[in-house]
Amino acid sequence: MSHQPIKSLHLMTKALLQLNNISLSYGAHKVIKDVELELNEGEIGCLLGSSGCGKTTLLRSIAGFEKPDKGEISLRNQMINDRQINTPPEQRNIGMVFQDFALFPHMSIKKNIAFGLLKQSKERVNQRVSELLELIGLADIADKFPHQLSGGQQQRVALARALAPKPDLLLLDEPFSSLDVTLREQLATEVRKIIKHEGISAILVTHDQQEAFDMADKVGLLHQGKMIQWDTPYNLYHRPASRYAANFIGQGVMLPGKVLTINSIKTELGIIYGTLPEGCRENTPVEILIRPDDIVHDDDSSYQLEITDKIFRGAEFLFTLKINDNSHVLCITPSHHNHAINSLLGIKLDITHSVIFKK
Repeated sequence: MSHQPIKSLHLMTKALLQLNNISLSYGAHKVIKDVELELNEGEIGCLLGSSGCGKTTLLRSIAGFEKPDKGEISLRNQMINDRQINTPPEQRNIGMVFQDFALFPHMSIKKNIAFGLLKQSKERVNQRVSELLELIGLADIADKFPHQLSGGQQQRVALARALAPKPDLLLLDEPFSSLDVTLREQLATEVRKIIKHEGISAILVTHDQQEAFDMADKVGLLHQGKMIQWDTPYNLYHRPASRYAANFIGQGVMLPGKVLTINSIKTELGIIYGTLPEGCRENTPVEILIRPDDIVHDDDSSYQLEITDKIFRGAEFLFTLKINDNSHVLCITPSHHNHAINSLLGIKLDITHSVIFKK
């Protein structure tokens, strides 16, 4: 395919990155289906979903390694992909951090970081490398080689190398997948701070919800190639737009109920209030998403449920509480509230965000 020069968009927008109706197939298999999203300047986005949902393919399309069958991608109000244009990856000013870090083994830390700055003056290169070494906390071991570093240190070097040229957009393809859980959580927080310090927009790919919540300002939940919801982590958790999002994000159960009035539902936990889905009338069967944080432990409550299971998480317990043979709810308590299985736990409802679906 012949590459054509980047053309400016006629309509100026505040979005740094825009995807409009992006679709991509491998033969008869449609991997990406009409995906749209906007990422604003300075935001960190995340593509979240289970294996095979299309998130890495979408990331590669943004980078320029894959050519969508249809749709448009623009970066800083310049078209980088449409029917006529496919700007090569090296001309998109996009940085990339891979799963395996891809550091040059024969180069020191500082030379790895300097690799993308070859066209700049020696003075500017040294200044930029020094800035980044301080930022990632590895200035005192700048002359070491990748094999002498821990996994977390290698990840920080890979990040610094990608940030060195100050790209318009940074893409991270499951960057913590090879690290242990504790280190992943720590690094996710560190990497977010580093990216925010640099003022660079970024998109992360992960299957880990906590990683997405730790890192991102916006999260896109993908399922079978479709964008289910592009929203803040808070809204994805508390205001899921679909039953799939409600089930995928966090923990919770669907509690059956019947509509009483335009904003109230009768359930086995009592009357719950909220905005009903369109078309609901009196006696319409519905389901309400009940999160563990919607059920508050209260020793003084007269309403008690039997504990059928519990999981110790260090700082807290996750209790499974039986409503009847067909229904249960989850409740989180501080771990000094250690109640036995088959005992009763006093509870009260604290449902601030009612998420209701037609059954």
